Amino acid sequence: MKMEKKKVENMVLGIAIGDAFGLGIEFMNKDWIKKNIDFTKFVNMREGKYNENYELGYYSDDTEQSIGLIKALISGKAFNEELLISEWKKEWERSTKERGFPRQGYSTNTQRWLDEEISVEELRASQNKENPGCAPPMRAIPLGLISSELLDKYAIINADASNNLPKAEAGSTMVARASEYMIVKEGNPKEIIKYCIKFIKDEDSIKYLQEVDKLPSELNDSEFEILCGPQPIPRFKHREVIGMPCSAMRVGGCALYVVKHAKDTFDGLKKAIKLGGDIDTIASICTGILAGRYGLESVPKFMIEKTEGKEMLKKVAGKFTDYLNKK
Repeated sequence: MKMEKKKVENMVLGIAIGDAFGLGIEFMNKDWIKKNIDFTKFVNMREGKYNENYELGYYSDDTEQSIGLIKALISGKAFNEELLISEWKKEWERSTKERGFPRQGYSTNTQRWLDEEISVEELRASQNKENPGCAPPMRAIPLGLISSELLDKYAIINADASNNLPKAEAGSTMVARASEYMIVKEGNPKEIIKYCIKFIKDEDSIKYLQEVDKLPSELNDSEFEILCGPQPIPRFKHREVIGMPCSAMRVGGCALYVVKHAKDTFDGLKKAIKLGGDIDTIASICTGILAGRYGLESVPKFMIEKTEGKEMLKKVAGKFTDYLNKK
């Protein structure tokens, strides 16, 4: 089946748009968001070192690593952990050289790896084994467009390149299969969790998704904790945050939940942002998947216009489309 260029372009732009809108309010409380964000403008609540060289409309590591993953796919080289690591580093170096400063959004240990202060083995070892971070699912959307027979294998390679843990692999697979289901298969969103769960191997992640699939579209406090885990976010030490944690399994589950209940792309973006917590990641995933399915017509023009790198992103999407249609 031929992949439409516009679908791929919308998906890639959607990844960046959700990421860019969420980055300025990353790790804000969901109640603060409800009171203060009306989705008529970008807002910057970043402080200190997290606000250095940041401007409204910039995207984060979520989009940057998604671009790197696409470039790994279209490179013609064997898709493996070493290739991914090389392409992520190249994309970081390209962006840093072009802008004159590194991109916001990378974790401390990832930044140390990019700066060659620690090895990739040390980066992997730094992961919380019970609850690894969200890097694998945040960059997995493009994998949904490749051959279904390769999808799970590549999703695991994507996870293992930096996190190599069962819940990281599960989160990567959840998002990749969700992308396939919505964009390629054009499946019924209400059945998305039932579809994706068939490909998950981690038992804890399977049980979690089964509970998420039972949740209503509007959540009370106890239902919110089923989706996002204990609140305030336990690993967020310097201030209290109510919202979605930086957790591969929960990011994947939250993405499936939002996509299941979203009416269109903009509705999904808003639902993702209103979860609070790791906002740029969940908004990037949901907006990317939904834009690939429904397009960007529902998204306010100011969001599209303000997001950085649109022409570059369109070129990447065009090359990715050519790659997909040659297979």
